[in-house]
Amino acid sequence: MTSNNVNIEAEGMPLTLGNLIRNKLCVLILHRKLLWENIQTFGSWLEYEAASIANNENQNTISINLDSNAVVESLRIGVKKYPHKLDRFQELWAFLKSIDIDNIKLDARLERNQIEDVVSFLYYYKHKIHKHNAGQNIRGVIRHLFNSHGVHLACTRTCIQNRTLQISYSYCTLQFSSVVHWFERRNRNFRDHRTLFHAAPRYALLAMILFASPSIIYAVVSYQFYLLLIITLTSALLFGLIYILFMVVGSIEYDNEEKAYNLTKTNKQLKQYTAQIQADIGRARLVQEKFLPNVANMPFKDRIDWASCFIPAVEVGGDYFDVKKTKEDRIAILFSDVCGHGMAAAFITAIIKTTFHTWAKRGELLEDLIRELNSNLYRLTPDDSFSAVFTALYDPSTGRLDYINGGHHPEPWLISGQKDRSICSFNKARNMILGITEDIDIITSHEVLNQGDIVLMASDGVIENQNVDGENYGIEQFENFLESRRDCSAEELVNSIVEEIELFSKDAKPGDDRTILAFRIKNVNQKIDSDLS
Repeated sequence: MTSNNVNIEAEGMPLTLGNLIRNKLCVLILHRKLLWENIQTFGSWLEYEAASIANNENQNTISINLDSNAVVESLRIGVKKYPHKLDRFQELWAFLKSIDIDNIKLDARLERNQIEDVVSFLYYYKHKIHKHNAGQNIRGVIRHLFNSHGVHLACTRTCIQNRTLQISYSYCTLQFSSVVHWFERRNRNFRDHRTLFHAAPRYALLAMILFASPSIIYAVVSYQFYLLLIITLTSALLFGLIYILFMVVGSIEYDNEEKAYNLTKTNKQLKQYTAQIQADIGRARLVQEKFLPNVANMPFKDRIDWASCFIPAVEVGGDYFDVKKTKEDRIAILFSDVCGHGMAAAFITAIIKTTFHTWAKRGELLEDLIRELNSNLYRLTPDDSFSAVFTALYDPSTGRLDYINGGHHPEPWLISGQKDRSICSFNKARNMILGITEDIDIITSHEVLNQGDIVLMASDGVIENQNVDGENYGIEQFENFLESRRDCSAEELVNSIVEEIELFSKDAKPGDDRTILAFRIKNVNQKIDSDLS
């Protein structure tokens, strides 16, 4: 494969001089049409409004979908759908629809003049595009326009694929750059700005000699000494101009070299810091995974079926759950969601874990755990940090589950093993989020679990999971999904939830950690007394 082919694949087929001239003539023709005003204003919108949003969201593409009536159906920046006011460009949409364009995919780096040149190009070749769409074999630039490489126009790579107009930003070398490249080839020892400084007097003198020599000879031979004086002054001026030109270019090159050096040095440092941070975060991720209990080692597996899932939005997350057996042969359960993500949230989960394990060894009341958690979080975390915590104590011998909800949303669900009972949430012990104030009032409650019952805890990243259109999954839809899965085991339920939320979100980037803990009662040791219920 030749280097020329590589350039065509990367940047598209370059237009010939004739194509470029015809394109400029087409621009003059379009100036008298309403379409041109649409093209200009759309180019300005793209460069100054849409590109600004894309940069803020760290996105590279802007996509516009047209319906059958040449009306904008949707605007996406990246994969996210945005509201729009693009109907004002109706002439532009009508033109694109007339050449069978349904979708426009634009690079966020495009400028207004590039849009003007590309649309002018399409306008000039609209009849040939119609013929191509009708199935005729059109050679030349149109054939390249409709293949994956496209054409290289106005520093863009433009192509039409599957009724989608794709305009990508493509770096291109300017004519002035060609002069610099010629100079570099002529001066094999060209290394940096010093070559330009050294070349300044030589090239200035050479230009002066080439310009002045014939005139000086003529002036001397013809005894026109006043002409000789003028030629001498003009030659000196030419020498000075060329000398200054080389020195200015050399100064610019020197500045660019200094910037390039600093940029390269900074980039190298950033890569080193990034690698170090990524390594630290990777180790933190492993530590956090070690924090979570292993389902295979959960207590009372002969009576309880356990399942869990932990999918952080970033390398390390703020969700945490734990299960411990207490001295009284009860099961202590903790499910928490720390404000934020990343290392700060992971440190706070370490505080929660330590507090929970210390409390579980002492075997104190559930209220004591909440008070101790709140006190530690209030003392040891920043003012803008807080944690939502659901805690419970389950007695396998009686089926009684005591619980306290410290501001966790969504509230855990009880999926009854009896199909005639509806799914309900643990909503009788609502307390404030932990870590906000030094002292809190605590409300406790309890439920009685029977054989076949499932308790499901999920973080808000599950129910607030968004699709590419920015729509939340929502509690109502989630509860309907749970209703359809109430016959599943705990593991089957958790796996099906993960599949469901991934199917819903598709290409959307998760905005929050997704954590699930579920357990299903296999059997209860003895019947519980009526006074416990």
